[in-house]
Amino acid sequence: MRKNTFARLRRKDRETLSIDSDKATEEDWNAYKVRLEKEVAKIKDDCVNIDIDEIWERILNCIKRTAGETLPRKKRAPELQELQVEDENMRILKKDIRRIAKWCSKIKKFKFQETEDSELDLFILKEGAKGLLEDLRSKHSEAHMEGETVLHQDLEGIKKDLEVWWKLLFKTWQTEKKKIEEKLIQENIERKYAMVISDQKRMINSLLERPYRKLRIDRVVIETDDGEEDLIHEPQEVLKTVKSHFESQFRKRNVHVNNLPDFWKNEYEPIKEIEEDWYKELLKTVEVEEWDIALSQTKNNLAPGITGISYPLLKNIGELAKTLFVNFSTECIKSGKIPKKWKLGLLYPIPKQEEWGYKLNKVRPILLLETFRKTVVRIVNNRLSKVLKERDILKGRNFAGLPEEGTAAPVHLLNCILEDAKEKKKELWLFFQDMKKAFDSVSLEMLDLALRRIKIPEITRSFIIELYKKREMEVLTSCGVTEKFEAQDGIDQGEVISPLVWRIFYDPLLTAIRKKEKLGYKLQVDWPIDLSLNKVERLSMKIEVIAYADDTTYVANSRKELESIIEIAEQFYKINDIEINSQKSELVVINKDKKEKNYVELRQKKEKVVMKKADKATRFLGVWISSKAEKRAALNLVRREVDSVVKSLRKKKVSLAHMVYMNNRVLLPRIEYRMQHHILPRDLCDRVQSPMFKLTKNKANMASTLANAVLTHKNIVGFKSIW
Repeated sequence: MRKNTFARLRRKDRETLSIDSDKATEEDWNAYKVRLEKEVAKIKDDCVNIDIDEIWERILNCIKRTAGETLPRKKRAPELQELQVEDENMRILKKDIRRIAKWCSKIKKFKFQETEDSELDLFILKEGAKGLLEDLRSKHSEAHMEGETVLHQDLEGIKKDLEVWWKLLFKTWQTEKKKIEEKLIQENIERKYAMVISDQKRMINSLLERPYRKLRIDRVVIETDDGEEDLIHEPQEVLKTVKSHFESQFRKRNVHVNNLPDFWKNEYEPIKEIEEDWYKELLKTVEVEEWDIALSQTKNNLAPGITGISYPLLKNIGELAKTLFVNFSTECIKSGKIPKKWKLGLLYPIPKQEEWGYKLNKVRPILLLETFRKTVVRIVNNRLSKVLKERDILKGRNFAGLPEEGTAAPVHLLNCILEDAKEKKKELWLFFQDMKKAFDSVSLEMLDLALRRIKIPEITRSFIIELYKKREMEVLTSCGVTEKFEAQDGIDQGEVISPLVWRIFYDPLLTAIRKKEKLGYKLQVDWPIDLSLNKVERLSMKIEVIAYADDTTYVANSRKELESIIEIAEQFYKINDIEINSQKSELVVINKDKKEKNYVELRQKKEKVVMKKADKATRFLGVWISSKAEKRAALNLVRREVDSVVKSLRKKKVSLAHMVYMNNRVLLPRIEYRMQHHILPRDLCDRVQSPMFKLTKNKANMASTLANAVLTHKNIVGFKSIW
């Protein structure tokens, strides 16, 4: 019985397009393009003045029918074959070796007695063994030339002949096997060499021996009413439990929009400084160039939605089909509606960093959505991001969700704060907050308020809410696909616009904290404006909170100030029914007053978060910080990174090109990111990278005494140095 693979279960009870884009030739794509143009020509006149759902149904049928008839299909669940290390000649050798062993065993067990029957058995045994020897001589002439020259007639002599043949054939079989294994190894090495250009991701995973982490949900652990853990493994019970878990995760949030505290009512009021005219570009007609830009921002190998329509099927189309697709996108954006079939998604659980142990609260749900839908949403996202960025509408200090933003700015900002506090002996309190299921906890009612707050047009607001409202999900497990359930609240991880939507949703809190003038840490610097007159200008900046998506760090001068910030945050989380994980939240304090307590209180949960010890580091967006010995902690981490890579590569058959790629494109970017706020002297940089230099020389058969400058010369090897 074949195993239930994810691919097979996705096709269960539904017609899913399964096209192998990688194997499609240029001729196949041309045939697809021409055929799709003909199909679109038949329906384009009918796609006027009809419902959006009907238009999508016709477009969907056109794409599926055309692709199914012109493009190669994926092979469905092929049976796995073992690696062949034998050819036909080796199989013959192995068979004859077994025959010889069998006859030798017969001769050894035979006991002659002076009876008529025994003499007959002896004759049959001799003739059978002689026949085997004759067969061996005829089949293995080369081995016979190296073997015996004397033919024995007695049984013991025949046995010795067979033993000689066994040794000869076994030696020949071992030699042939070694040749084939060496050939396979060489083929794999050459394939790995080619990966430097064709498949870098797979090459890196192979060289670093990264485990292929994939969830197999064929059983789940639940907590019983008495606090004990129970393992469920019956398929139907597993499906029922998984459905119940994610249904609860996307439950209706307990919010009261019409009963908000006065403070938050004011925060959610439409911002007077924002002009509605700023958003006029959101509802304009979609241009072909805009459609092409949206598709160019996608990867061909991303998983498609339930229908199986992948991005290559949208990219390789003619002008007529593109015009129809663009017009349909315009209709969706201008009406603020999407087809009902776009509301059905396949929920694909993926593992977090920690081992999940069959506990569903330790997996991350990613929703597989229609690629056509994601392309239309990407157009809206690009337009909205541009307006929010150019007009600086979102005032909260969040560094995710908008173009040209990343982790570098928040890491640099936090480093400036740390250095300032240490240099000037100022008290600094940092609270690193961990939020449970942030995206899944977004209330659509509160999201609508947040969208109104920044005066997003009603149609665009309706379009965004429509993406998440009354959507249906199925969860993919190893026991099958669960029954559909309706998600009441939350925004999908996997939706293009979700990071920006979260930032809009979260901005009222960040802005409310920022408005409090007496809260936060103040950075000051005297900046020279005229060196001849020794004139300086005092620049200052107040930082209360640093956020990257839902990763939030609160910054304060004292424990009292920090608790005031946390109190405002707790109010926001309460009215939005969001839960904070106090067990994973961390507190770092620098230059603490000895009389001050070493913890902060989460008043609503009645819990305390105790400050970390000075020599213990805290992870912030991939960088480790601490109140003391911060540089040493980061340096130890980098050394472990280098040692880990060297340890994996040492036992691998790799070329010089592999070593250069792993150093320049894998190891150095990691080191640069980890150490971006530390300056290391050259001798220390050389010591850290020394194991990598030594291994590279070894793999390239270079002398260990060769100067590193030969490797680092850009016109010789091009091996980059940390320094």
